Amino acid sequence: MKKVIIKQINGYDYILVDEDNNVYYKNIEFISKLKPKEKDIIYLSEKILDEDNLFTFADFNDRNNVKEDEIIKIISSDEKYYLIRHYG
Repeated sequence: MKKVIIKQINGYDYILVDEDNNVYYKNIEFISKLKPKEKDIIYLSEKILDEDNLFTFADFNDRNNVKEDEIIKIISSDEKYYLIRHYG
């Protein structure tokens, strides 16, 4: 899992920056009551960072039979939560 910080959000367009200052431009939709904000941290697989798709992540209840690279972890100032890759 790679750590990135949300530098900027414009609608579904996210600018993410990793610890080596690599910049990633991703189109992401979140289907969740919790939505990430600028400066939040996301841990996700490098496979997702390397793909050029529209991504959708959603809430899920059961981690059984879920591939680890399909899950993202989001850490905000007041929450820590996991979402699963739903599309993309």
